[in-house]
Amino acid sequence: MPTQKKITFNFWRIEMPASEPRTFESLIKQASEIDDLENRIRDLSNYPVRMEKSEESNNVWIGEMLKLRMDELPVKAGRSTPIEDLGLEADEGVAEPNGFLYDPKTKVLITHGEHYGVSAGKIAEYFGEIGLVRGEIKFEPVPTEEGWTKFASMKKLKALTLKIGSSINPALLPREGRGVRRFVEQMSNYNGLQMEITISVGRSQRHTLDKDTIQLDIADLLACHDATEGAVEKLEGTGVDDSGLTKPFDFLVGRMRHTALVKLGSARRLTYDNRRTHLSDAFRKNIEEIDRLYPTKK
Repeated sequence: MPTQKKITFNFWRIEMPASEPRTFESLIKQASEIDDLENRIRDLSNYPVRMEKSEESNNVWIGEMLKLRMDELPVKAGRSTPIEDLGLEADEGVAEPNGFLYDPKTKVLITHGEHYGVSAGKIAEYFGEIGLVRGEIKFEPVPTEEGWTKFASMKKLKALTLKIGSSINPALLPREGRGVRRFVEQMSNYNGLQMEITISVGRSQRHTLDKDTIQLDIADLLACHDATEGAVEKLEGTGVDDSGLTKPFDFLVGRMRHTALVKLGSARRLTYDNRRTHLSDAFRKNIEEIDRLYPTKK
């Protein structure tokens, strides 16, 4: 009986720097035109990363990303045989590919998380490196019409609570500029396994938390949440909307996601064809809502 695997697809909106005339699609094309695989590699957070495959179909781009693990390698073992080395050459490692779909019309990127895969943030960083883009390519979760939209409508942000576990992968977080990495490092310094913090404006009626910074940090934390079970267990807060009402919001609930149950077959892993089929299906089933969220000018 074929093994089945539940996979989750996450939806992100890509925004190029204001000073950058090129599109995200043009960067994907640029990477696809690099024939030599080694020349396609960019080192991100000490890992070699590259776009392994790509194709343009029905006005969207579908591709596969690869992050090479060159050390701390697994071993080969059998039910009745002892462990043995994989027998790899010095310039070889192991990898866990993960796929992406990009729709240039709505600027929506669909990814699926794997523990050792390339996160949405690293995908954006990779193509920025490919195109030598000046500035940060931003990515933020696509809201459901009843979810993240609530956060976007907040006039003032009063409190934010996050709960993270020791399984969080710091490599998915920015090295500079924002504070989430420092929280993770402090938990490690204390030899802690879990940390929950609340940041608020106290009793102030006029003050608000910085919305732009929170959006950037939340996007990074959601990438960590998708990559590793138990990495991020809570991302919620409260705010005041235009009518003056205080309302709660939950980042883990109010975002667009799609799940699928996939048969692994004889390969015992997700193949490129598996991912391409289910990425296309995830896009097809959500495109109407995406179009309503991001209407294009006619």
